[in-house]
Amino acid sequence: MRKTEMNEMQLLERTQLIQTLSDSGWLGRKMNELFDRDFWVHSEAIMDYHNEKADLILQYYVEKEKISFSIDEPSRRLDFVIKFGDKLQSVLDTIVSFQDQISVYNFKEYMRKVLQLGVSTYILVNDELVLLEDHKNQS
Repeated sequence: MRKTEMNEMQLLERTQLIQTLSDSGWLGRKMNELFDRDFWVHSEAIMDYHNEKADLILQYYVEKEKISFSIDEPSRRLDFVIKFGDKLQSVLDTIVSFQDQISVYNFKEYMRKVLQLGVSTYILVNDELVLLEDHKNQS
């Protein structure tokens, strides 16, 4: 999508996403600058963060109201899709809250917090998206 194809609310949402993550130490990729110059891009923003255990990658897709969130370590990578609906800021705040602790080995504990927001969250397994469920809170 191009910047000129987005409406005011979508542009504001993108700005808030970049601001929230940047304020928490995330870095934007060069592709974000291409979007700002009205080039067509696959995702409207890509942000990166590095903690002691993993590289975190977040991609924002405005039309599909989703973000992809990846945890990348030398030994393993996990990819998630979060369909945020009207809860983007809550999802971002939650991710920022655990950005320094999450890894491929403890992701369940932290992704449970995303699930508790009531957003559909998927994990990529063998090239298929599998819906995550919070079994801990089910009766």
